[in-house]
Amino acid sequence: MAFDQITATVIANSCLNGTYHLLTLEYDAVAGMTQTQPGHFVMLKPSRADGPLLGRPMSILSWEGLGDSRERVEVFYKVHGVGTAQLATLRAGEEISYLGPLGQPFPKLERQNVLLVGGGVGIPPLVYWCRENAANLAVARKLFFMGGRTANDLFYEQELRDAGTEVITATQNGEAGHHGLVTAPFEERLSQLGKDTTVLT
Repeated sequence: MAFDQITATVIANSCLNGTYHLLTLEYDAVAGMTQTQPGHFVMLKPSRADGPLLGRPMSILSWEGLGDSRERVEVFYKVHGVGTAQLATLRAGEEISYLGPLGQPFPKLERQNVLLVGGGVGIPPLVYWCRENAANLAVARKLFFMGGRTANDLFYEQELRDAGTEVITATQNGEAGHHGLVTAPFEERLSQLGKDTTVLT
C-alpha cells in the first residue's frame, strides 16, 4: 500500500453535537497513492506554528474522487485533548498535514450476513462500508449494533437505514435503544444467525 504526507485544504469544519466534529478536506493526490477505502484512517496535523508535534489518527466517513487527481475526504473526530481541540478551530481555507491512507481496508466478503459493531469515533468507518456496499449482492443482510454512553454518541442512523442496514442501538443511560451495553443485543443476534456471519468493528 502506498501512502504520502501531503497538504490538504479545509473545506468545512462543523460541530455535530457536543464534542463530535466533521472535517471536510480536499487535496491533490500524488502518483501511486492508494485510493481510500472503508477501514482506512489518516493522520492529521494542523499546519500552524503552535500545532502539535505529532499527527492524530482520525476515522474516515467518506471519500470522493473529484477528477483531475483532486480528492475529497470527510473525517469524523471527537475533541478530547490539545491536538483535537486545535483541529476544531480550523476554518475553511486553512491547510493541514495529511498522512494516509493508513491501515488495512475491510475485506471483500462472500455472500453472508454482516454484523457491524461500533460507537462514537468507531462509527464512521462502518458507515462508510455500509454506504459502499448498499447494493452489494454478496452481502445477505447488514445489521449495525451502535452503542454509546448517551444518545449524543449515536450518529448516522438514517443514513445507515437508507443504505439498507438494520440499526440496533444501545445507550448506557437508557436514552435510546437497549438500556446497557450494545454487546447484549449483539450477542443475542449473533447466536441466532450462526455461521455464514462476519463481524466488522
